[in-house]
Amino acid sequence: MLQKELTTKQGLLLGWTLYLVACFATIMSLLSLYRRIFPTPGYKKIAFILMIVTILWFIGAMVGNFIMCIPFNSFWLRLKPGKCLNFNIYALGIGVVEVVSIF
Repeated sequence: MLQKELTTKQGLLLGWTLYLVACFATIMSLLSLYRRIFPTPGYKKIAFILMIVTILWFIGAMVGNFIMCIPFNSFWLRLKPGKCLNFNIYALGIGVVEVVSIF
């Protein structure tokens, strides 16, 4: 049973990381598409600013993902001494910023 729990928590962390990468890639591809479809200088500038914001969001999300628990493996080894952020609040914060940045 202990092995199954370790695998589940490691899978959660891996899945969350892949989710962040997929959201980043999707938003960047849509912004690139919009820049190409609407070639007006004003829209290109707005899309470029949104790309910069998305890149900063992604960097912040990934840094937060990797410093969520110190030491890192205490995320799936809860008995190991260390400090962890609340994953639910972290995921909610990332999701809110993501939804706001899409609209």
